[in-house]
Amino acid sequence: MITYGTSRCQFNAAWSQEEEDEKLKIHVPQGSETDYIKAWRYAWCGYTDAGEETAYMRMWDGIQWDNIDWDIWELPSDEQTIQLQE
Repeated sequence: MITYGTSRCQFNAAWSQEEEDEKLKIHVPQGSETDYIKAWRYAWCGYTDAGEETAYMRMWDGIQWDNIDWDIWELPSDEQTIQLQE
């Protein structure tokens, strides 16, 4: 489930959070688990599309800025960023 800030999305306002956690399940057809994970991986990590910028690019930028060498103001190389992303 995707969360925004500190508020979780609630599907049924008449249910408590415990009821939603108990009653809502995700069913993924057998054999498509990998496709499901690939489709949602950025959102699960907290990245979404925003305007012209894709969730992938927002994750890439976030990883680079989280790992900048502040002494020389150098971002990690593409190869380092790919390793960190994986």
